[in-house]
Amino acid sequence: MAKNFAEIAFADAVKKLQEKHGSRKSYERMEKFSVVDGLTDGEILFIQNRDSFYLATIGVTNAIRSNSEVPNEKLKALSIFSRQMTVKIGLPSEDDINNFLSAGYTEENILGVIAGLGVKTMSNYFNHVYKTPVDEAFSSRVWTKPN
Repeated sequence: MAKNFAEIAFADAVKKLQEKHGSRKSYERMEKFSVVDGLTDGEILFIQNRDSFYLATIGVTNAIRSNSEVPNEKLKALSIFSRQMTVKIGLPSEDDINNFLSAGYTEENILGVIAGLGVKTMSNYFNHVYKTPVDEAFSSRVWTKPN
């Protein structure tokens, strides 16, 4: 289930390469942190006790995809800001930023939006070039461009 990032990131082969390139000492400090990557037992229990957790997520993504009203004000602000960042190629106006922050988000959340857009862009490019098939579990959520 949950894995310690360091167990994966600092395998013996990786450590040897770090040693070879002189970066091992820096990474030793990072390796000492024990960060669990995954859901905790409490989070799993919380999700298991929800009968509409997934449906709520579907409702929001459906609203975003169809350009209709997002049923949650804070998520609506996130959607608007993310779209502005995309359309404006990473150059939001001061009003765009202030509106996002006024909805309860932070400067750190802006970094999260930027990281999310970057990862999604790379993922899309990889999948388009290599024609990666959609996992069966997500086949009902395949996006098609509206006419």
